[in-house]
Amino acid sequence: MMTMEEYYFSVITPLYNEELFVREAIESVIAQTVGFAEHVQLILVDDGSTDGSLGIIEQYRRRFPDNIVLLKQDHRGVSTARNAALDRAEGEIVCFLDADDKYDPKIMEKVWEFHQGHPEINFIRGQVMLFGAVYSLHPVRMGGPRSGHILSAEDVATEKIESGTIHACFFVKAAIGPLRFDPTLSMSEDALYMVTFLVQEGRFAVLPDAVSYYRKHYNADASAISTSNRNPRRMFPAWDRLIEDKTSIFFDQEGKLKLACQAFMLYELHWFARKKADLEGLGDAAGRRRYCQELAPYLSYIDDQLIAHYSRLSRYQRAELLSIKYGEGIRPITEIYHAEPSSNQKSLVARNPWGCLGQRLKKIKPTLTNFSVRDQGVTIAGFLHSCFDLREAQVLVRNEAGDEIAATPLDPKLRLTYAFGIVVEVPHGFRLELPAAWVESSHEIKLVIRLRGYEANLVYNFPRICDSFMNKVPGMYGIVGKHLVTCDQKRHNLLVKPLSLRAELRQERKVYRALYALAADKETELPASPRKLSRLRLWAIVARRLTRKPVSIFCDRSDEADDNGLVMFRYCSQAKEETKCRNVFVIKRNTAEYRRLKSEGLSVCPYHSKRHLRLLFQASTLVSSFADEPELWPFSHDYGRYLGDKFRYNLICPKHGVDKEDMAWYEDFTKKDIRLYSVVGEREARFVRDNYNLLPDEVVDCGLPRYDRLDLNHQKTRTILLMPTWRSYLDYRAEGVSTYNPAFKDSVYFKYWNQVISSARLQELLDEYGYQMIFRPHKLVLVQKDDFQPRQGVIFDTTTPVSQLINQTDALITDYSSVFFDYAYSDKPVLYYQFDPYHHDRSNTYFDYERDAFGPLCHEPEALLEALDSLLAHGMANPEPYHRRAQVFFSHHDHDNCARLWQAMRKSFGGIQPL
Repeated sequence: MMTMEEYYFSVITPLYNEELFVREAIESVIAQTVGFAEHVQLILVDDGSTDGSLGIIEQYRRRFPDNIVLLKQDHRGVSTARNAALDRAEGEIVCFLDADDKYDPKIMEKVWEFHQGHPEINFIRGQVMLFGAVYSLHPVRMGGPRSGHILSAEDVATEKIESGTIHACFFVKAAIGPLRFDPTLSMSEDALYMVTFLVQEGRFAVLPDAVSYYRKHYNADASAISTSNRNPRRMFPAWDRLIEDKTSIFFDQEGKLKLACQAFMLYELHWFARKKADLEGLGDAAGRRRYCQELAPYLSYIDDQLIAHYSRLSRYQRAELLSIKYGEGIRPITEIYHAEPSSNQKSLVARNPWGCLGQRLKKIKPTLTNFSVRDQGVTIAGFLHSCFDLREAQVLVRNEAGDEIAATPLDPKLRLTYAFGIVVEVPHGFRLELPAAWVESSHEIKLVIRLRGYEANLVYNFPRICDSFMNKVPGMYGIVGKHLVTCDQKRHNLLVKPLSLRAELRQERKVYRALYALAADKETELPASPRKLSRLRLWAIVARRLTRKPVSIFCDRSDEADDNGLVMFRYCSQAKEETKCRNVFVIKRNTAEYRRLKSEGLSVCPYHSKRHLRLLFQASTLVSSFADEPELWPFSHDYGRYLGDKFRYNLICPKHGVDKEDMAWYEDFTKKDIRLYSVVGEREARFVRDNYNLLPDEVVDCGLPRYDRLDLNHQKTRTILLMPTWRSYLDYRAEGVSTYNPAFKDSVYFKYWNQVISSARLQELLDEYGYQMIFRPHKLVLVQKDDFQPRQGVIFDTTTPVSQLINQTDALITDYSSVFFDYAYSDKPVLYYQFDPYHHDRSNTYFDYERDAFGPLCHEPEALLEALDSLLAHGMANPEPYHRRAQVFFSHHDHDNCARLWQAMRKSFGGIQPL
């Protein structure tokens, strides 16, 4: 039996002010199935913490005095802390766990089991998962074709297994010897340590099922690595240590840097090579030139072929690295590549000066973001990424008779390629609208690109979810009017055939066979058996053909009913004789709104029910205030891949609120076949048309339906609504659920809002004028409710619908919530309390708060209370400058928004009925 001194593992954990997370890290070590008390030594090194971290550690030391070692030092850095712990490590295997990360309970058991079978391997690497703000596999791949096997150091490059992170690495202590972390390095010290050990050993093993968890903080500035990722020079000192001695273990006999070291350098660099945001010191042309001059000597140690085939960078980013290496600097791709006719003069070829990364015109493969087949025609949208300068290119479709339809350009801003924060490649965006008559008169349709007199048929992939075709499923089809549209899988052309029940069932038989073939493929996992998927598809055909009356689905959020979807549903339900359709509202069964709508005798369908699926198959229209996938497609993504072609509804989006800034980053409108998008005024309409890649006739200035229920002749109720927005970086989650965050009280957000609601001056104003204030926090604030100290006149309200609060209150205090547009529409006063204006992204917006806000801007509590005093003294009348702004901003000031939207739907596609 082993004595207490014969530990299997020594876990080294440096910490500095980690009281929020260190308990979770320690518990993950104690929970190891290998047996913590018998086989694990935990060495915690306090680097001069000033919070409650030491108190937490002492609690655990009293429980495990023989296992837990506490070392203390002044604030000298993580390298010094780890080195001190290495001198005290007694375990056979040493590993490093940061105080805000954690281990899977079985990680040590799996490592020890492998070590017992392979004692000659001194370096073992596991897998890393992200948790916290993100829960996913770490972008570093700890796998490869031979995962779980013993690999050589050179396989770090050849197997594309990057240098990675030290948090999932295990080192046999006997092999460490005098190797220590370099205390002079502030960053990349762990990567340098790993590559030194790897080159020294020559071999390592990868265990994909040995998992450690790396915390991704909600606040981007909460970790050193997050802040350092803005400095593209941070790894230079570590590289200097690597290459300063040409006779070291890092170079081979020919004086060439070993592949493992090259891969380490490339891995460290690639995070910056694909950065979108501006980086420190690269803000202007002179800064970029200086950086390229500094980087080029380091790149000279890396082989061209390793750069050219580095899979974690795009073709264009790799070309930028080569350009920097050879002294050309960061340039647009169109300046790196030059186009010339191919050897047979039949096509164009793009080449670069280094003889790699070239491209042929006929090899351009577009990324399709939308491929929708509806009764009224076919919509195709996508982007062409290419080495060619595509500003002169034209994308079109052509039928066998030679008839052509040219594409409409799309703004490609969401798919720009960046290198070191600079745009280096601008794709060619396109959208094709093929009307039903043109499709039905064709037999074969090709997608073509034309550039400098040369043409090539485009070979494309179809979208993944909720569209009419899938490359992996031969036989998938769509229906346009009375014709079937299928895809020639080999030639990537569209084929058009007359529609009949027999023809449709014949296509379904092909799909059925393809599904069985996929089920036999071990790399493809179907969401259900081929038989079940086929039955669902047949059910869709039957449900559609048996529909006697057009079906319209309405929804807001899956668990909410208090927005434009509900208001439009009520309007159409009252006017059902005119709309001549069956209207159904979808919401979760276990909500109060579901029960309320049922009690009113309205047609309500439970969300995610069999009836919901049947209605989606039958629907000709879907009206949703949120164009998110959970609302449009309530079932799993995997089901959507194989049933999405059965949905033929027109998507109408009277969106949740006024778009005062660019929301394209959140909702990629090229992926959604939106037929109508409602706005409230001409300024918003221009902005949406310019930024959202919607066609001009798809953007309609009808107003928001929910404005129809606003009280435009409000009688004073002596009540003020205080409604702040949220800051995502404050959301503290455990197991994916928002939980109480002790650090919340230290945030600027809490301090500024609490100063207002706890202010004695506020209490005086409310008492003097006989008012009360309703505090409506964001739902994520509820777990922090007890932290606030409101005055007697401030009431927490988390249950009253926001629509009622808007009508029942005389004024609004907010920071950025778009609900202030509802108050402006009602001609009620608004006060803006923007204590952190830096929080709000104003990079692409037409709404300037200084110029356009519907009320005064306040940045301090005193200024806010002074502005509130002025409003109260004037009887809560909306001041004239802000009244005029609202009159100009909104095109309409009435209760006819629903009627206008319905008329727009009728004009676009015959009302809510299908064509």
